[in-house]
Amino acid sequence: MAPDLIAWLVGPTPDAWGWALLHGVTVFLTRAALIGVMVVVSWLLGGVFAGPLYDRLSATVETMDGTLPVDDTGWSQILGDILQGIRHSLLSIVLYGLCLGAMLPVLLVPGAGELAWPVLTGALSSAFLAREMFDYPTSRRRWPYRAKLAMLREHPALAAGLGVTTFFGLMIPLLNLIVMSSAVVAATALFPHLPGSTRDPAAPPAG
Repeated sequence: MAPDLIAWLVGPTPDAWGWALLHGVTVFLTRAALIGVMVVVSWLLGGVFAGPLYDRLSATVETMDGTLPVDDTGWSQILGDILQGIRHSLLSIVLYGLCLGAMLPVLLVPGAGELAWPVLTGALSSAFLAREMFDYPTSRRRWPYRAKLAMLREHPALAAGLGVTTFFGLMIPLLNLIVMSSAVVAATALFPHLPGSTRDPAAPPAG
């Protein structure tokens, strides 16, 4: 069905001009998606090492807003929060790789698969970036990993907006130098005002 639809749109034979245009578009999108994947992976890995810096940035935002948890004072507790964030970031890297591997068969679908794969990888990358942005305020409240994922499911529009914006921002030279810090600040400022942000950290969000 998909090959017939593509042939109807771009021409019946590979020599038609539409096929050349389709090939150029799919190559561009695939390469852009691969660049995006590499950017996200490098950011996730970089987040493991830069976690303490982003955590302090996030804590500063909450201090200014007056939303910093009252028990976030001892260095041992702060270190524990940072280590939890690092563990969750490493778990995200593993899950991200598994999801990418699961989507590879899409490329085997002629034409449609090559067009769909960049869209799917972009959506996946944006989702994981959104989770990473909200990781700092949620780790500070000792939320388990499943609760963090459930929170994103409760607020899909917000997660998509933050994730997509961060994903494309990271692909822009020079701008990507400030995108990560800006996204952490944005997520930290938004989080305390989300419904359910004050729930028991041991209890996953509803839904």
